[in-house]
Amino acid sequence: MISLENYNPYERTAPPLDSPRSLKACYKQGFKLEELRFISFEEYKKANKNHNLSGEWLLIRWEHFEKKRENKLRAAKAERLEMINNELLRQKNLKRRKTEDLVINDKQNKELQRIREKKEKEMKHIMQYEEMVEEMNVKNERKIAENLARDDARKKLLQEKLKNQEAKSAQNESRRKKKLEEEGHKKEMIQEQKYERELIKEEERRKIRERQKADRMALTQQQKLKHEEFKKRTKAHLKREQKNYDIKRQQLEVREKERIEKNQEEAKQKALELEEKNRIAEERVATAKQRMKRLTRKKEKVIYWKYNRCKQKKR
Repeated sequence: MISLENYNPYERTAPPLDSPRSLKACYKQGFKLEELRFISFEEYKKANKNHNLSGEWLLIRWEHFEKKRENKLRAAKAERLEMINNELLRQKNLKRRKTEDLVINDKQNKELQRIREKKEKEMKHIMQYEEMVEEMNVKNERKIAENLARDDARKKLLQEKLKNQEAKSAQNESRRKKKLEEEGHKKEMIQEQKYERELIKEEERRKIRERQKADRMALTQQQKLKHEEFKKRTKAHLKREQKNYDIKRQQLEVREKERIEKNQEEAKQKALELEEKNRIAEERVATAKQRMKRLTRKKEKVIYWKYNRCKQKKR
Protein backbone atom coordinates (compact mmCIF):
# COMPACT_ATOMS: atom_id res chain seq x y z
CA MET A 1 0.00 0.00 0.00
CA ILE A 2 1.43 3.37 -1.07
CA SER A 3 0.92 6.26 1.36
CA LEU A 4 2.31 9.78 1.62
CA GLU A 5 5.14 8.47 3.83
CA ASN A 6 6.61 6.07 1.24
CA TYR A 7 5.37 7.84 -1.90
CA ASN A 8 8.16 8.81 -4.30
CA PRO A 9 6.95 11.66 -6.51
CA TYR A 10 10.28 11.80 -8.43
CA GLU A 11 10.02 8.29 -9.89
CA ARG A 12 8.02 8.10 -13.10
CA THR A 13 7.21 4.39 -12.78
CA ALA A 14 6.27 4.60 -9.06
CA PRO A 15 2.83 3.15 -8.25
CA PRO A 16 0.13 5.77 -7.46
CA LEU A 17 -1.19 6.58 -3.98
CA ASP A 18 -3.76 4.02 -2.79
CA SER A 19 -3.76 4.44 1.01
CA PRO A 20 -7.29 5.47 2.14
CA ARG A 21 -5.95 7.86 4.76
CA SER A 22 -3.57 9.55 2.30
CA LEU A 23 -6.31 9.86 -0.31
CA LYS A 24 -8.64 11.38 2.28
CA ALA A 25 -5.93 13.85 3.38
CA CYS A 26 -5.47 14.99 -0.24
CA TYR A 27 -9.24 15.30 -0.67
CA LYS A 28 -9.56 17.43 2.50
CA GLN A 29 -6.75 19.72 1.28
CA GLY A 30 -8.37 20.01 -2.14
CA PHE A 31 -5.42 18.49 -4.07
CA LYS A 32 -5.45 16.12 -6.99
CA LEU A 33 -2.95 13.24 -7.04
CA GLU A 34 -1.41 14.57 -10.26
CA GLU A 35 -0.52 17.84 -8.47
CA LEU A 36 1.85 15.97 -6.13
CA ARG A 37 3.87 14.21 -8.86
CA PHE A 38 7.23 15.80 -9.76
CA ILE A 39 7.46 17.35 -13.24
CA SER A 40 10.93 17.99 -14.58
CA PHE A 41 11.90 21.24 -16.23
CA GLU A 42 11.99 19.56 -19.65
CA GLU A 43 8.46 18.23 -19.22
CA TYR A 44 7.26 21.63 -18.01
CA LYS A 45 8.96 23.28 -20.97
CA LYS A 46 7.23 20.91 -23.40
CA ALA A 47 3.85 21.50 -21.76
CA ASN A 48 4.26 25.31 -22.06
CA LYS A 49 5.97 25.56 -25.48
CA ASN A 50 2.99 27.38 -26.96
CA HIS A 51 3.39 30.38 -24.61
CA ASN A 52 6.42 31.74 -26.42
CA LEU A 53 8.36 32.30 -23.20
CA SER A 54 12.10 32.55 -22.83
CA GLY A 55 14.17 29.91 -21.03
CA GLU A 56 14.81 32.19 -18.06
CA TRP A 57 11.15 33.00 -17.67
CA LEU A 58 10.18 29.32 -17.96
CA LEU A 59 12.76 28.40 -15.31
CA ILE A 60 11.33 30.99 -12.91
CA ARG A 61 7.80 29.71 -13.48
CA TRP A 62 8.95 26.09 -13.11
CA GLU A 63 10.69 26.86 -9.77
CA HIS A 64 7.52 28.55 -8.55
CA PHE A 65 5.45 25.53 -9.68
CA GLU A 66 7.84 23.12 -7.90
CA LYS A 67 7.63 25.11 -4.65
CA LYS A 68 3.85 24.99 -4.79
CA ARG A 69 4.00 21.20 -5.34
CA GLU A 70 6.31 20.72 -2.35
CA ASN A 71 4.06 22.90 -0.19
CA LYS A 72 1.05 20.83 -1.22
CA LEU A 73 2.90 17.60 -0.42
CA ARG A 74 3.88 18.93 3.04
CA ALA A 75 0.29 20.08 3.71
CA ALA A 76 -1.09 16.66 2.72
CA LYS A 77 1.43 14.89 4.99
CA ALA A 78 0.53 17.23 7.89
CA GLU A 79 -3.18 16.53 7.31
CA ARG A 80 -2.51 12.78 7.28
CA LEU A 81 -0.49 12.99 10.51
CA GLU A 82 -3.29 14.95 12.20
CA MET A 83 -5.82 12.29 11.08
CA ILE A 84 -3.60 9.55 12.56
CA ASN A 85 -3.30 11.42 15.87
CA ASN A 86 -7.09 11.89 16.03
CA GLU A 87 -7.67 8.18 15.35
CA LEU A 88 -5.15 7.18 18.05
CA LEU A 89 -6.86 9.53 20.51
CA ARG A 90 -10.29 8.04 19.71
CA GLN A 91 -8.94 4.48 20.10
CA LYS A 92 -7.34 5.39 23.43
CA ASN A 93 -10.58 6.92 24.74
CA LEU A 94 -12.60 3.90 23.51
CA LYS A 95 -10.19 1.49 25.22
CA ARG A 96 -10.36 3.47 28.45
CA ARG A 97 -14.18 3.47 28.37
CA LYS A 98 -14.22 -0.30 27.72
CA THR A 99 -11.87 -0.87 30.68
CA GLU A 100 -14.08 1.24 32.96
CA ASP A 101 -17.18 -0.66 31.78
CA LEU A 102 -15.50 -4.01 32.48
CA VAL A 103 -14.49 -2.93 36.01
CA ILE A 104 -18.01 -1.65 36.84
CA ASN A 105 -19.69 -4.75 35.36
CA ASP A 106 -17.31 -7.00 37.34
CA LYS A 107 -18.23 -5.22 40.59
CA GLN A 108 -21.94 -5.48 39.83
CA ASN A 109 -21.64 -9.18 38.97
CA LYS A 110 -19.75 -9.84 42.23
CA GLU A 111 -22.42 -8.01 44.24
CA LEU A 112 -25.24 -9.95 42.54
CA GLN A 113 -23.34 -13.22 42.99
CA ARG A 114 -22.86 -12.50 46.70
CA ILE A 115 -26.59 -11.77 47.15
CA ARG A 116 -27.50 -14.90 45.18
CA GLU A 117 -25.15 -17.11 47.26
CA LYS A 118 -26.52 -15.65 50.49
CA LYS A 119 -30.08 -16.34 49.35
CA GLU A 120 -29.17 -19.91 48.35
CA LYS A 121 -27.57 -20.56 51.76
CA GLU A 122 -30.65 -19.26 53.56
CA MET A 123 -32.91 -21.40 51.39
CA LYS A 124 -30.71 -24.42 52.08
CA HIS A 125 -30.92 -23.84 55.86
CA ILE A 126 -34.68 -23.41 55.62
CA MET A 127 -35.07 -26.60 53.60
CA GLN A 128 -32.87 -28.51 56.07
CA TYR A 129 -34.94 -27.20 58.99
CA GLU A 130 -38.18 -28.11 57.22
CA GLU A 131 -36.85 -31.60 56.50
CA MET A 132 -35.85 -31.96 60.16
CA VAL A 133 -39.29 -30.78 61.32
CA GLU A 134 -40.98 -33.09 58.80
CA GLU A 135 -38.87 -36.01 60.03
CA MET A 136 -39.76 -35.20 63.65
CA ASN A 137 -43.44 -35.04 62.71
CA VAL A 138 -43.20 -38.41 60.97
CA LYS A 139 -41.48 -39.90 64.03
CA ASN A 140 -44.10 -38.40 66.36
CA GLU A 141 -46.93 -39.66 64.18
CA ARG A 142 -45.31 -43.09 64.11
CA LYS A 143 -44.98 -43.05 67.89
CA ILE A 144 -48.60 -41.90 68.27
CA ALA A 145 -49.73 -44.69 65.91
CA GLU A 146 -47.70 -47.21 67.88
CA ASN A 147 -49.12 -45.90 71.16
CA LEU A 148 -52.67 -46.06 69.77
CA ALA A 149 -52.01 -49.61 68.57
CA ARG A 150 -50.70 -50.53 72.02
CA ASP A 151 -53.73 -48.84 73.61
CA ASP A 152 -56.04 -50.80 71.32
CA ALA A 153 -54.21 -54.00 72.20
CA ARG A 154 -54.45 -53.11 75.86
CA LYS A 155 -58.16 -52.36 75.45
CA LYS A 156 -58.72 -55.71 73.77
CA LEU A 157 -56.68 -57.42 76.44
CA LEU A 158 -58.60 -55.54 79.12
CA GLN A 159 -61.91 -56.47 77.51
CA GLU A 160 -60.83 -60.09 77.42
CA LYS A 161 -59.73 -59.82 81.03
CA LEU A 162 -63.06 -58.22 81.90
CA LYS A 163 -64.89 -61.00 80.11
CA ASN A 164 -62.77 -63.55 81.89
CA GLN A 165 -63.30 -61.69 85.14
CA GLU A 166 -67.02 -61.57 84.47
CA ALA A 167 -67.00 -65.28 83.76
CA LYS A 168 -64.90 -65.82 86.82
CA SER A 169 -67.14 -63.47 88.73
CA ALA A 170 -70.16 -65.47 87.67
CA GLN A 171 -68.42 -68.59 88.77
CA ASN A 172 -67.26 -66.90 91.92
CA GLU A 173 -70.74 -65.56 92.42
CA SER A 174 -72.17 -69.03 92.31
CA ARG A 175 -69.41 -70.21 94.59
CA ARG A 176 -69.84 -67.16 96.76
CA LYS A 177 -73.50 -67.88 97.14
CA LYS A 178 -72.63 -71.33 98.16
CA LYS A 179 -69.95 -70.01 100.52
CA LEU A 180 -72.26 -67.33 101.79
CA GLU A 181 -74.69 -69.97 102.55
CA GLU A 182 -71.89 -71.79 104.29
CA GLU A 183 -69.74 -68.93 105.75
CA GLY A 184 -72.30 -66.27 106.20
CA HIS A 185 -72.98 -62.69 105.27
CA LYS A 186 -69.60 -61.25 106.49
CA LYS A 187 -67.41 -63.00 103.99
CA GLU A 188 -69.76 -62.03 101.22
CA MET A 189 -69.33 -58.32 102.04
CA ILE A 190 -65.53 -58.62 102.06
CA GLN A 191 -65.55 -60.19 98.60
CA GLU A 192 -67.82 -57.52 97.18
CA GLN A 193 -65.61 -54.72 98.55
CA LYS A 194 -62.53 -56.31 97.05
CA TYR A 195 -64.26 -56.63 93.67
CA GLU A 196 -65.37 -53.02 93.78
CA ARG A 197 -61.82 -51.88 94.56
CA GLU A 198 -60.54 -53.78 91.52
CA LEU A 199 -63.10 -52.12 89.29
CA ILE A 200 -62.19 -48.67 90.68
CA LYS A 201 -58.47 -49.28 90.06
CA GLU A 202 -59.17 -50.44 86.53
CA GLU A 203 -61.28 -47.33 85.89
CA GLU A 204 -58.45 -45.10 87.19
CA ARG A 205 -55.94 -46.82 84.92
CA ARG A 206 -58.28 -46.27 81.96
CA LYS A 207 -58.61 -42.56 82.78
CA ILE A 208 -54.82 -42.21 83.06
CA ARG A 209 -54.37 -43.78 79.59
CA GLU A 210 -56.98 -41.44 78.12
CA ARG A 211 -55.24 -38.42 79.68
CA GLN A 212 -51.89 -39.56 78.25
CA LYS A 213 -53.47 -39.98 74.83
CA ALA A 214 -55.01 -36.48 75.05
CA ASP A 215 -51.61 -35.05 76.09
CA ARG A 216 -49.92 -36.67 73.10
CA MET A 217 -52.56 -35.32 70.76
CA ALA A 218 -52.19 -31.83 72.24
CA LEU A 219 -48.38 -32.02 71.85
CA THR A 220 -48.73 -33.05 68.20
CA GLN A 221 -51.18 -30.22 67.56
CA GLN A 222 -48.82 -27.75 69.26
CA GLN A 223 -45.91 -28.93 67.09
CA LYS A 224 -48.04 -28.49 63.96
CA LEU A 225 -48.96 -24.97 65.02
CA LYS A 226 -45.30 -24.16 65.66
CA HIS A 227 -44.40 -25.55 62.23
CA GLU A 228 -47.06 -23.43 60.53
CA GLU A 229 -45.84 -20.35 62.41
CA PHE A 230 -42.25 -21.09 61.32
CA LYS A 231 -43.39 -21.40 57.70
CA LYS A 232 -45.14 -18.03 57.91
CA ARG A 233 -42.03 -16.39 59.39
CA THR A 234 -39.86 -18.03 56.71
CA LYS A 235 -42.11 -16.78 53.92
CA ALA A 236 -42.08 -13.28 55.38
CA HIS A 237 -38.28 -13.39 55.68
CA LEU A 238 -37.91 -14.58 52.08
CA LYS A 239 -40.29 -11.87 50.94
CA ARG A 240 -38.18 -9.21 52.74
CA GLU A 241 -34.99 -10.63 51.24
CA GLN A 242 -36.52 -10.63 47.76
CA LYS A 243 -37.64 -7.04 48.24
CA ASN A 244 -34.13 -6.02 49.39
CA TYR A 245 -32.66 -7.88 46.43
CA ASP A 246 -35.00 -6.08 44.02
CA ILE A 247 -34.14 -2.72 45.61
CA LYS A 248 -30.39 -3.36 45.29
CA ARG A 249 -30.82 -4.54 41.69
CA GLN A 250 -32.83 -1.40 40.88
CA GLN A 251 -30.14 0.75 42.52
CA LEU A 252 -27.47 -0.98 40.45
CA GLU A 253 -29.52 -0.43 37.29
CA VAL A 254 -29.96 3.26 38.15
CA ARG A 255 -26.22 3.65 38.77
CA GLU A 256 -25.47 1.84 35.53
CA LYS A 257 -27.88 4.11 33.63
CA GLU A 258 -26.30 7.21 35.20
CA ARG A 259 -22.83 5.93 34.32
CA ILE A 260 -23.86 5.30 30.70
CA GLU A 261 -25.43 8.77 30.47
CA LYS A 262 -22.28 10.28 31.97
CA ASN A 263 -20.08 8.43 29.45
CA GLN A 264 -22.34 9.53 26.62
CA GLU A 265 -22.15 13.13 27.84
CA GLU A 266 -18.35 12.89 28.06
CA ALA A 267 -18.24 11.39 24.56
CA LYS A 268 -20.41 14.25 23.25
CA GLN A 269 -18.17 16.81 24.97
CA LYS A 270 -15.04 15.20 23.54
CA ALA A 271 -16.66 15.05 20.11
CA LEU A 272 -17.43 18.76 20.37
CA GLU A 273 -13.84 19.46 21.46
CA LEU A 274 -12.53 17.36 18.58
CA GLU A 275 -14.84 19.17 16.16
CA GLU A 276 -13.62 22.50 17.54
CA LYS A 277 -10.00 21.38 17.05
CA ASN A 278 -10.77 20.30 13.48
CA ARG A 279 -12.47 23.64 12.83
CA ILE A 280 -9.44 25.52 14.19
CA ALA A 281 -7.14 23.33 12.08
CA GLU A 282 -9.25 23.98 8.99
CA GLU A 283 -9.18 27.70 9.72
CA ARG A 284 -5.39 27.52 10.00
CA VAL A 285 -5.19 25.61 6.75
CA ALA A 286 -7.49 28.15 5.08
CA THR A 287 -5.34 30.99 6.47
CA ALA A 288 -2.21 29.27 5.19
CA LYS A 289 -3.83 28.85 1.77
CA GLN A 290 -4.75 32.53 1.68
CA ARG A 291 -1.18 33.47 2.64
CA MET A 292 0.09 31.13 -0.05
CA LYS A 293 -2.23 32.74 -2.60
CA ARG A 294 -1.08 36.23 -1.59
CA LEU A 295 2.55 35.15 -1.82
CA THR A 296 1.83 33.52 -5.17
CA ARG A 297 0.20 36.66 -6.47
CA LYS A 298 3.16 38.74 -5.24
CA LYS A 299 5.63 36.36 -6.90
CA GLU A 300 3.60 36.38 -10.10
CA LYS A 301 3.66 40.18 -10.05
CA VAL A 302 7.43 40.11 -9.52
CA ILE A 303 7.81 37.55 -12.29
CA TYR A 304 5.56 39.57 -14.56
CA TRP A 305 7.62 42.70 -13.77
CA LYS A 306 10.85 40.83 -14.52
CA TYR A 307 9.33 39.51 -17.69
CA ASN A 308 8.33 42.97 -18.87
CA ARG A 309 11.76 44.27 -17.97
CA CYS A 310 13.38 41.51 -19.98
CA LYS A 311 11.19 42.36 -22.96
CA GLN A 312 12.08 46.04 -22.65
CA LYS A 313 15.79 45.14 -22.56
CA LYS A 314 15.44 43.04 -25.70
CA ARG A 315 13.80 45.92 -27.48
